[in-house]
Amino acid sequence: MPFDANAPSRTSGTIVSNYPHIAIYQQNNCLSSPIAAAWDNALMCDQTATVRRIMFTNLADPYIFNHQTMKVLYLYNASDVLDP
Repeated sequence: MPFDANAPSRTSGTIVSNYPHIAIYQQNNCLSSPIAAAWDNALMCDQTATVRRIMFTNLADPYIFNHQTMKVLYLYNASDVLDP
């Protein structure tokens, strides 16, 4: 079963979990399937979206980020500075 009607014309893509920050900030590039239950509410990001995973390893205290909200925004350049 294709993800959506655009599947035959899409050159590439990435299927990701339906994280709210991706669904909100990438509305034009990462779409939900019209049959959400068939895809476990996943998102399909097209070839224009870059998806990265960030992992924190070797923390002194492994619970330092426990129950903490994180602000995640797209950086267009490595030198971008965001307001806190």
